[in-house]
Amino acid sequence: MSGFGMDGWPTICAPTEEDCSLCGSSLSGLRPHRGQKTGNSGILITNAVPFEAVSIQVKQCSECSAMHQVFPFELGKKC
Repeated sequence: MSGFGMDGWPTICAPTEEDCSLCGSSLSGLRPHRGQKTGNSGILITNAVPFEAVSIQVKQCSECSAMHQVFPFELGKKC
């Protein structure tokens, strides 16, 4: 995760892992999910900040092609 808005909430939701949890190989750099438009592609909904646009990014394993992404709707956690 990187990039925070003026209100302290993230503007980018992305995985922080560097290695694949399935096979241990290195992950690619951040990129939009396939089939997803670039830029702000998600909406963050909280009590304090309703409907803030965020960019959702993924990483892909170089060996097994597994896609790694955040699970952004865990209660009490920032993505």
